[in-house]
Amino acid sequence: MAKALLLLVSILAASAQFDCTYCRIALQSLDVWTNSKDFDTVVQKVADLVCSTKWAPSYCDDIGYPLLVEGIKAMQDRYINADYICSTVSACSFPTYQEENLSDWASKVLSDKPSSKSPTFSNSTFRFAQLTDIHVDLNYQEGSSTQCDGISCCRGGTPSEQKYSAGEWGDYKCDIPLKTVTTALNKIKEQNVDFLIWTGDIVSHDMSLTKEEKLGVIEKVTFEIMENLKIPVYPLIGNEECYPDHQFGINGESWLTNALDAMWENWIGMNSKTFSKFGHYSLKHKDTDLRIIAINTLACDVENFALIANATDPGEQISFLQQELSKAEQNKEAVYIIGHVPPATSSCLSPWARHYSVLVERYQNIIKGQFYGHTHSDEIRLSRSFGGHNPTSVQFIAPSLTSLSNRNPSFRIYSADSSSFEIKNYHQWRLNLAASYPGFKEVYDFLSYYNLNNLLPSTLEKLAQEMRTDEFVSLKYLKNIVTGGPETKGTCDELCRADLYCDLMYDVAEDQMNCKELKETFIHEILFKLYGPWVLKL
Repeated sequence: MAKALLLLVSILAASAQFDCTYCRIALQSLDVWTNSKDFDTVVQKVADLVCSTKWAPSYCDDIGYPLLVEGIKAMQDRYINADYICSTVSACSFPTYQEENLSDWASKVLSDKPSSKSPTFSNSTFRFAQLTDIHVDLNYQEGSSTQCDGISCCRGGTPSEQKYSAGEWGDYKCDIPLKTVTTALNKIKEQNVDFLIWTGDIVSHDMSLTKEEKLGVIEKVTFEIMENLKIPVYPLIGNEECYPDHQFGINGESWLTNALDAMWENWIGMNSKTFSKFGHYSLKHKDTDLRIIAINTLACDVENFALIANATDPGEQISFLQQELSKAEQNKEAVYIIGHVPPATSSCLSPWARHYSVLVERYQNIIKGQFYGHTHSDEIRLSRSFGGHNPTSVQFIAPSLTSLSNRNPSFRIYSADSSSFEIKNYHQWRLNLAASYPGFKEVYDFLSYYNLNNLLPSTLEKLAQEMRTDEFVSLKYLKNIVTGGPETKGTCDELCRADLYCDLMYDVAEDQMNCKELKETFIHEILFKLYGPWVLKL
């Protein structure tokens, strides 16, 4: 390996002769070394060094090495790629790469956009449920200590005081026991919903869990849902199912989607084949003109370092969504889009979110709802037209069932028009952990709570504008964001209200940051440089 490095140095030193052949030899030599045992040893030593520092989290030893390997492998695939690098430095004339012109792509997509239609409503209504971010901890022990060094508390130990004792249904510092999941499912069953959308993050936040242990948790929760709900279920994966967390190589089959392909086949049927490869699927809800399109938003997850290898439409999620929306339009179908990471948050890469937003604008007549989780918060976000002038749709972000991060366990019930499939209202259910006799109860319905007539984008834009000036309305919204938990605020000053306004009004993280007049953190700037812009291979 040392000889390979010496050869590389010699070639680079002879810069005057650095042509296409030399460039490829140099990159291939470097690639050989980075795939050697010597390099693995270096990576392990770096991981050990990082995890030995005082600021390293307690779970660093469990994930430090595999996480570093994922990141380095992705950088190898992109930055030690002879085709890409040798073309970029103009050493080779073929193949050529070109940064995508988003405006040109958007213009092409929007060129045949039909005129916007006013939503229609009938007197007939159906209901469906959303369950997200369950994060069940099968090792949860009621009465154990909520004080610990790592994330996985409530698993044992005697509490020093009663207030540090893990509760029956969960604790604000811990993930939830299985009985909380079962209780939520029973309450959902009582609501006579037509179907359930299950938007990811099933396993606990315990980063020491192995692949096999994660699959065991998913299988357990899948069984609970199948046993309790005899209705169609539309599931998808979140970042917590991955190993290491967030890391999903989205351009081909993975151990995770292959396993879930078989586990969820009764729900997603023949679509399991596309799911096993890319983590997405599309199917028509039985006996209706409603199509459910499940997208794999790990394709835009800021913390998915596998995207460094290729951040240009990873797994062809945008292409897939465009094709499915086009077919749905031709077949006069209505569409619900479901995913885990909301595109309108800082967790989603802005270039991906902009492409997604263009598709939502193009097909706004048939997209009747977008449903996400991930944030653990009760939120809405507006999708906007390209250029940001008009609201086109709404991203409904449901709060988590887990109680970790100071949340009360929650699920949501939507009511929708039976003919047009427009969302009429939603009802938020919570289990208040601080109550004397906790149980799942409906805490509000959106229209009544905010004194609105509908959930149309234009109506919610006015609500966002009202929050900018009215502290009372802002505090009502903020209480729901934190599910009425310990983080509930008593005041919301002008800056607080401006932040809320920016989050609600814009559907791309970069635009939200500009609205707030904020800059990215140093770490995020480095990550965004590594991910780079969308690049097309010509």
